[in-house]
Amino acid sequence: VHNTFLRLVRGTGGPGSFLCILHYWYYKGYECDAWRKYTTEPQKIFRNQHNQTLVVREDLQESYAAAAFETLTTKEAKYGNRVHFTLHRFRDTVPKEGLPVAFSIQVNRKTYTMYCEKDQQEVRFREGEVPDDIPGDTSDIIFNQRNFESSNQQAFRFESALMRGFFLAFKVAENTPSELILKKPKDEPDESTKIIPF
Repeated sequence: VHNTFLRLVRGTGGPGSFLCILHYWYYKGYECDAWRKYTTEPQKIFRNQHNQTLVVREDLQESYAAAAFETLTTKEAKYGNRVHFTLHRFRDTVPKEGLPVAFSIQVNRKTYTMYCEKDQQEVRFREGEVPDDIPGDTSDIIFNQRNFESSNQQAFRFESALMRGFFLAFKVAENTPSELILKKPKDEPDESTKIIPF
């Protein structure tokens, strides 16, 4: 079965300019709405507005607070073994607002994928690779990446495809790292959902 669709994205030619992208999709045995991975970008570091770096816990299977933004030195951020994520980009057969992405990381020679735990409204990691194809119109590992502000092309926010309206964010606590959480913002823009990749 073939599916062809057009997608408009904002261009670089000034206000009102758009690029028209033609997507051609072939799928067999999948629902009409689905995601397909088309590129990966390894060695990505993510920081919040306080210049804290996203770090995963040493033992992801036992820690409910699986990741947090911590203050690291430049050397720790560059050579640390729990800060370099792989960003997986997907195409959606039915385009929605934002770019569908997934996150994975290697810890102790094992690959873990970030996902949303809906009942507890938490961000967690489970062992396993990010799949190339995800059927359906919802997924606990997909996040829709959007510009944090239209005037800022370097900072983003990531909305859960499983829990619409909930974004990756950091929870500020005194004298402790800022936990990575899911948050439904009350105000726009919410600075706690601002994430900057490097």
